[in-house]
Amino acid sequence: MRKIFGKKTWLLPVLCIFFSPLSLSAQDPIQDNNSAHNSNREEFWISPLVEINMYSISSLAIGGGVAFAYGDELAIGLKTAWFTGDSGEITTLEINILLRWNILGSDSSSGPFIQVGAGPVLFTQYENMSIPADLGSISAGASFGWRLPYGPNWFIEPTLRIGFPFILGAGISGGYRF
Repeated sequence: MRKIFGKKTWLLPVLCIFFSPLSLSAQDPIQDNNSAHNSNREEFWISPLVEINMYSISSLAIGGGVAFAYGDELAIGLKTAWFTGDSGEITTLEINILLRWNILGSDSSSGPFIQVGAGPVLFTQYENMSIPADLGSISAGASFGWRLPYGPNWFIEPTLRIGFPFILGAGISGGYRF
């Protein structure tokens, strides 16, 4: 049986999950519990993510990262992720500015969303990492996802995305709304 992903491949997603800022979940006990559901407020959210992408027709890349944004019906933010191919030789760093439209309007606590992102993507060999990267490109794409609330502030988001230089991708993130 062919080994798809090595031990080094799983390091970044594991670190992103365990050292994410999700530990900032303490809520002020004086705060009214209904204020977390106030749909008229602007919100800041942060979420670590794990994703599988196809950077070519013949191979998959797995990675992890973090996204954060500000806004309700329309949100703007930043998403960064690091991917390693199934051979473990090439790594990819994506840094995207994102714009998200929550389809159900200003209640961004749950429901479907469409997100577009664009920014630089850097490719380098894992064993010979260099700054600047060996090769760079522009990354652009669109995502469709669904925010599933888990309590007043926590959420889970499965997503599908298409774009360039990746062909398609699927991922899941879990985060916290402030």
